[in-house]
Order: sequence, then structure tokens, then C-alpha cells
Amino acid sequence: MNITHLSHEQVQFDFCAVPLVYQTVTLVFPGRQVVVDVKTGTIHDQPLNNQVAMPTVVLVDKFKTHKKREEVSQSTITCYHSLLISFAEFAPQWPPTIEQVNQFLDIYRNEEEYSKVTLAEYWVRLNAWFKWAQKAGYIILNPMEQIERPKLPKVEASVIAPQDFVKVIKYLEQASVNLEPQQRGLPYERAVRDLAILRFTYATGCRIGEVAGLRMRDFYLKEGKAVIQPKTSKTKEQRTVYFGRQAQHSLELWLKSRPDIGGQVFLGTKGNGWSKKPFTKYGIYQAWQARQEEACIGPYKFHEIRHSHVTHSLNNGIAVHHVSKQAGHKSPNTTLRIYAHSEDPERKRAYSAKNPDDSLEE
Repeated sequence: MNITHLSHEQVQFDFCAVPLVYQTVTLVFPGRQVVVDVKTGTIHDQPLNNQVAMPTVVLVDKFKTHKKREEVSQSTITCYHSLLISFAEFAPQWPPTIEQVNQFLDIYRNEEEYSKVTLAEYWVRLNAWFKWAQKAGYIILNPMEQIERPKLPKVEASVIAPQDFVKVIKYLEQASVNLEPQQRGLPYERAVRDLAILRFTYATGCRIGEVAGLRMRDFYLKEGKAVIQPKTSKTKEQRTVYFGRQAQHSLELWLKSRPDIGGQVFLGTKGNGWSKKPFTKYGIYQAWQARQEEACIGPYKFHEIRHSHVTHSLNNGIAVHHVSKQAGHKSPNTTLRIYAHSEDPERKRAYSAKNPDDSLEE
């Protein structure tokens, strides 16, 4: 294709038989953008709502504001923002070309440290941003439509063996019933707390951020349930999770010894006392690593407690749609894709009858 005439008022093209590298050509004029589909010869010429000559970072900030209005969780906004800021540094002038988007993605494609799952997630985030920009009138066509979406690999969930759960539970129970102030360096109150965290997480499949952000006002011990708020979760909707008798007993012991500080269910410590600051995800992770070492298991990631909950729930016969709702997955298909190695997910019992936490052979 040759451009034989170019001005603010008129663009004339001559098409010739040449190998196509990109499917479109974008021409930018003040207040408008002309996009030519090279394969079909279709020309999209439409005034934009905003002047296109602007820093890309402006569109990043506008998108961040848009996501906040949608009440997306702060962790999700941070994930979007960090990637888009990197893109704005790579392509500082808006609008970017398809070639620039491809070159930006090539940075991650060519690095071994980035998995296929990460590359697929980056594609999704860029696509969401460009779709919003297209709808808002900042671009005419979404460049991601011409960039192949990476295929997600089948993911095998990492699962903690039931006997390892039993080891760490028995260790914490022994420490929590000891009348001495400390046992092997583990304070009594922390043992009660950490046992409650482990039981609750394994019984509900909650993410570490959901455990850290759980508030007393959203916690119903007698009913055996807790309400997970969107701001502490990856999901956009509030959901209810259920736990069984073992977790209920451990949580009851914790609430009896829990000091009246703050609104969080689980509290962190500072020195020899309880901290007034929120118990962070990192604090929970550190506690879990320490307890594993003391109980001589692992090391396992905290997120593998969630994997174990879903896998063991499916293997225990809880229907996949129950497991999917409990875990906060978008659909049962997501649950099956990640946990495809689980045995026969469509069996008879539901959580009230057979929670995996209650079936541990202790």
C-alpha cells in the first residue's frame, strides 16, 4: 500500500500486492484519527472526543479513576496500574501503534521469568484498558484485536497432603492447651490465633488477603459463616463462605482470648503484645512459614491451603458449583480448569455435610 496524497483534509491510498505485516495503518491528525484496514481497504475516519496528542500516562490515570468508580478492589487496581505505567513509559505519546504494543509485549515474551499465565494476564489487562479507551472515544479501533491472545496452560494445583495438615494442627493444639506462657518459643495466644487462621482458611478456601481483611462485623461464628467483602478480594461481588465444626471450635477459642483491639478478626503482634495496626498479608504469610518449620512440614505457600481446600472438597464429593461459589471463582469452568486432576467433582454431598476440614483423620 502506498500513500499518494496526505493532508489534513484528504488521504489517498494506492493498494499493491505486498506481504502484510500489520492489518491496519493508523494516521493521527489533530482531533481525529484515521485507521485503514489494509486487508479489506476499509477506512475508519472519525473525529475523537478528545485531542489525541496527549501523554499516555493521562489515559492511565483516567482508567484508574474509572476502575475506582466501578469499586474494583485496590489490589486489582494496583495490578492494572503497574503494567499500564510501564507501557506509558515505553510509549509515552497517545495513541500507541500496534507495533508499539507488540514490541512492549515482546519484552515479557522474551524473558524466561514470565510464565504463560502472566503473559495471558498482561494481554487481558491491556485489552481491558484499550476497550475502555475505545468506548470513551480516545481511539477508534482496539489494537489488541490484532494481537493474538496467549493461550492459558492447564494448571495443576499444588496440594498439601492431609497428613501434613494434621501435623501442624496437632502441633498448634498442643501449644494452645499448654498452660505455660511459651512452648518452644511459640506464645500461647499466637498458637490459638494461628490454629484458627489455618482451620478457617482450609475450611473456606479464602485467599490470604480475604483472611487478613476479615472484619468482626462480617463474621458469624454461631452460623458458621463469614461474609467476604469485594475490597479484600479479587472478585467484584460480596460472597458468603461457610466453615464446619472443627474451624468453628478453633475460632471460638481464638475469640475468647482475642483482645478488644480494632475491627479485624485476626490480629498481629508487636514484641510481646498485640499490635494496634492491621494484621497484614505478609504477617500471616510469615506466621504460616514459622509454624510449618516448627511442625517439621513443608515448606508450603499459604495459597496452597486454598488449593488444598478446593481439591479436597471436590474429592470429598462436594458439587463443583458449590466449590466454585465458595472459592469465589468466576464460573465452575474456572474451578475445573485449575483443578482438573481432582476426582469426580459431581458427587452427592455439600459443605454442611462434608467439609474437608472436618474429615481430617486426627
